[in-house]
Amino acid sequence: RKKLVPSGNVCHIHQGNGPYTVSNVPGCWFFKIPHKDGNEKNVGNPLAKSFATKIADGTLRAHESTAAKWLLEWSKMLSYWENNEKRIKSQMAVQIKDDGTAIILPRVVVSGTVTRRAVEPTWLTASNAQTDRIGSELKAMVQAPSGFCFVGADVDSQELWIASILGDAQFAGMHGSTAFGWMNLQGKKKDGTDLHSKVAALVGISRDQAKVS
Repeated sequence: RKKLVPSGNVCHIHQGNGPYTVSNVPGCWFFKIPHKDGNEKNVGNPLAKSFATKIADGTLRAHESTAAKWLLEWSKMLSYWENNEKRIKSQMAVQIKDDGTAIILPRVVVSGTVTRRAVEPTWLTASNAQTDRIGSELKAMVQAPSGFCFVGADVDSQELWIASILGDAQFAGMHGSTAFGWMNLQGKKKDGTDLHSKVAALVGISRDQAKVS
């Protein structure tokens, strides 16, 4: 909501779905928060998981109330643990030594996607430790046995490469023969010319958001 400005009835803060007035709340404008499934649906809780990124980047924020600011801050801090608590506590740990040393048995679906990526809900999900996310330091708490180390690998833009290969094969049978294939070959992340960066720039979102979408 936004308090009415004394100068008039024109809102210069937000050009969205609204403003609406409520008879028993005088002096305030209300705006409908857009739902992820379409504007015709109502948002039940602005602190829900789908709005976590909007709280983090400041799109959703309290205008004046200190209590509301703390509520948003704590919601952001607890979001990772709320979403991952069950899967973390359900890990299958097996003690192998009397000194307390144990191993976690990962439950991996070897070819869990159309592109044959492995799927596992906790350890194969890409997430970095963040100072304002309780529980995000989880992976740093797991240590490799003496003499061993963890090795991570990721196929960069795998789905885009597969789509490019299929398109190029259908069009001319040559790598880079389509616009999509050419951008995959020539685009560079550091120059901001790769497909994810281009989509992000065109739509007006971050590169990470473009990768998800």
